[in-house]
Amino acid sequence: MGEGMTNLLIPGQTIGIIGGGKTARMICLSAKKMGMRIGIIDENPKNLASDVADWQIIGAVSDTKKLVEFANKVDMVLYDDEQIKLSDLLALSEVTILPQGKVLVELSKNRIEERAFLENCNVNIAPYRVAHVMVDVYDAVEYLGYPCIIKSAKPLVNQPNVVIIEGMEDISKCADMMAHGPCIVESLIPKTKEISVMVANNGVDKPVFFPISEKAKIHKSLEGSVGPIHLLEELEQEIYRIAEILTLTLRVKGVLTIEMFINDMGIIYVNTISGVPTSDGYFTEYACTLSQTDALVRAACGWPLSLEAREEQWLTIEVDKHHYPQLIGQLPYQKNWQIQVFGANVSMIKDSRAGAGFVAIPVEQLSEAYSDAIGSQIWSD
Repeated sequence: MGEGMTNLLIPGQTIGIIGGGKTARMICLSAKKMGMRIGIIDENPKNLASDVADWQIIGAVSDTKKLVEFANKVDMVLYDDEQIKLSDLLALSEVTILPQGKVLVELSKNRIEERAFLENCNVNIAPYRVAHVMVDVYDAVEYLGYPCIIKSAKPLVNQPNVVIIEGMEDISKCADMMAHGPCIVESLIPKTKEISVMVANNGVDKPVFFPISEKAKIHKSLEGSVGPIHLLEELEQEIYRIAEILTLTLRVKGVLTIEMFINDMGIIYVNTISGVPTSDGYFTEYACTLSQTDALVRAACGWPLSLEAREEQWLTIEVDKHHYPQLIGQLPYQKNWQIQVFGANVSMIKDSRAGAGFVAIPVEQLSEAYSDAIGSQIWSD
């Protein structure tokens, strides 16, 4: 039936979600508020979204036959990450509506194509070169200088996708990665801020922009996100100008997340783009009149969008399964925190580092919010 179409879905119709992870669960909850029925497909019958969906099909999200069977039972299909095969998206588009389309999935699977797309949009990105063999890496490093970063063009499983090159002796470290296919060699530009901005678009009205959030380096390896943040007016205007260009060029129907960084000269670089909600948008649950998943579902269903930011700033930190018991231990003591747990099935998560929930800490002074997080001992190891 097609992708990016402007069909209107109404309460009582069925949205199908490919995947049953934490994002699928949050999409389910947003869709339920709109009166939609929800079906999911996932190979794990006790997935994180299963206790909020109306029904599910047990099957791998890579099983084309199961996916088509699933698509025939719903009025529209959303995906909760970008791991789905492009050939499967094409097959699904024959039988149902795919508002998120396939372009962002295609770009997520190939950094070379993503970089070429961003260049064609005339947005600023870090200087880079494509490397097909090791000699290309040496040539690229000579051209770009140190430090630089080497990234696999396509996602690799169970091995590094990134190597930092600070000197000639580091180049050989990328040989294993290069053996799996082309890479990009990119200048490693010193940055003062890593930020994200999300845009929602229903394909009819003007795009709606979420406030900007910033990556938070809290303590050692503990990271989170702070939002909303405010920057110089001219910086914010440029960030939103870039976001609008990318949204309209991609004909987004849903949400677009754009990760950028800013150097000490105030120059903005686009790092990567995604068509699904991310952890950088958790703050929207409390800081905005629409959350990122509310906006995704409303936009995908062709509903109008209206968004206002609230005054409060929030520090959000994900809690993985390994740290989940410590989170539960803090429940009686953190009266000002907002806590979201990804359902009754978190105990079924196999990967101890997979997300089990997140906390949102109200910010008056950021240093105090950091101290509260560290002092809770939830992430003490």
